[in-house]
Amino acid sequence: KEEEDRDEDLDYEFSDWYLRSEHDLTKKLNVDFKYQTLRKDYVADGSYDYHGFIGSNGIRYQLINDRERSVYFNLSLEHKEIDFLTLSDLSNVKNALSLKATYRKKEKWKVSPWIKTAKKEYADPLEDYDNHELGISWEKEWRDKDITLGLEIATRFKDFQSKSDETLTWFNVSNSIRF
Repeated sequence: KEEEDRDEDLDYEFSDWYLRSEHDLTKKLNVDFKYQTLRKDYVADGSYDYHGFIGSNGIRYQLINDRERSVYFNLSLEHKEIDFLTLSDLSNVKNALSLKATYRKKEKWKVSPWIKTAKKEYADPLEDYDNHELGISWEKEWRDKDITLGLEIATRFKDFQSKSDETLTWFNVSNSIRF
């Protein structure tokens, strides 16, 4: 932005790094582990500064993999902690579990339904909520994967402890072109 149009209260420095390890246990079973750290420091006002980490584990099982198609399942576990340095009421811990199944017609398209559940906890238990998500995505490929079109529809239900629950449904369309 131009200097005169900038809101200096929103300027921040951000750091993010991660380590990831992936292991093939068998021809059909794969696991991965990831550890990530996050830090955001606002230049003008440190009220919203935070740091945190994410630890995750994924398991992928390949049920079918032949010349025409593949079917695989992904199970993912995640633990995330965010600590706000001065506003401790915003600090939170999130634990999530997701399962995704994918059917892929080789060189053509793939479809993936998924379900995800998470629990987010704050210092004040009345702010805690459970998050449940159900969705499906579809992706079509052309010209040796150089052009793709994706569609996704999902619904998220937030079950709050102390206020009205929320339901959100969204629809995404995406495309990519490789040169």
